[in-house]
Amino acid sequence: MTLHRIHSRRARFCQWLSNRLGEILEGSSSINWRWCPTLEMPADHGSRGIEAPALTIDHQWFKGPEFLRQSPESWPKNITPVEPTIEDDDVRPPVWVGLVSRTDPRPVSDFIQNSSELPKLVVVVGRVLRFIRNCRSRISANAKPRVTSNYLFVSELKEALNTCIRLSQTDCLREERWLVGRRRPVPPESKLSKLTPFLDDDGILRVGGRIGRSIFSHERKHPTILGSHHLTNVIIRHHHLTFGHGSTERVLGELRDRYFIIGGRRTVNSVVSRCSPCERWKAKPKPPQMAPLPPCRITPQHPFNSVGTDFLGPFYVTVKRSTEKRYAMLTTDLVCRAVHLEKVYSMSADSFIMAHRRFCADRGVPSEEWSDNGTNMVGGQKEMADELKLWDQTKIRQ
Repeated sequence: MTLHRIHSRRARFCQWLSNRLGEILEGSSSINWRWCPTLEMPADHGSRGIEAPALTIDHQWFKGPEFLRQSPESWPKNITPVEPTIEDDDVRPPVWVGLVSRTDPRPVSDFIQNSSELPKLVVVVGRVLRFIRNCRSRISANAKPRVTSNYLFVSELKEALNTCIRLSQTDCLREERWLVGRRRPVPPESKLSKLTPFLDDDGILRVGGRIGRSIFSHERKHPTILGSHHLTNVIIRHHHLTFGHGSTERVLGELRDRYFIIGGRRTVNSVVSRCSPCERWKAKPKPPQMAPLPPCRITPQHPFNSVGTDFLGPFYVTVKRSTEKRYAMLTTDLVCRAVHLEKVYSMSADSFIMAHRRFCADRGVPSEEWSDNGTNMVGGQKEMADELKLWDQTKIRQ
């Protein structure tokens, strides 16, 4: 048995036996182990015992089997290894390892999962249902007559949409449909427990309630229940496109006339937020990185020591019986943003000079002044520079 275990290639032994076999095969190979007859096995004398007079110096306990001193061709013939069976207590039972793949037997459900446009989906399913009805009309005499029109009727489109909704409810609300179909209560932990759901004549799960006698349409009184399914996203996307890429609240309001979506606002918002045209329209340009502020904007100093000047207007005022234009010169401190306004009669350089003189008389002469280089300010600066050149600087210094 030990020789069979050493030569085994497929059996899985227990942990202790596997460790012992591993130690044996680390220092040798399985082909080095051969069969030895029981009568010539020296190890049996140590376990079974031997009388002392028989234990001489020529005994096989000291010299080993007699055939070892002969050529290998004359050794006992080796046995044929046999794989241990599961009946052996030291052999582990085999373990099956594999992959089980499940094929969906409903091709329509698979088609719904791969669709992105509701009108196309409804048309394809409608034509499939028409084909099935036409095939049945050839077999059964009680079936509906064949339809050969190239276009689908409104009833066929409605039936196709109901078929898609019924399959989606079977996928995501299977337990609730099973309970409602057998007139059993929905469990309290279900999201439909407060909706009193029921199945209509088409097998569609709808919201119940106490407004069944109202004047509203049947779809508004008992909206269709939509769960977390790909068809729900397709319906939301269709309404989003139909109503001009409407917002989440607009799409949700329109859907509530016919459907009750579990987690409606969250689901609608997730679909609307993934709309590519809406993302492009709502995208905002990245603001450019602003340059560092100049020292005059961040250096603490007295008010109106560094200023910026600009004009605003015109303002229409009544002078006697006529209407004239007036402007304002706005001067702001670059650090504390204090504002000073001076009335200006026109946008000429003379008016700018007079307004600037009044500002300097009131706030003091600034050490630094910034502007947008308006023509009146450039002309005023040039005129004042020309006048300064005419002054006798020597007498001024004296």
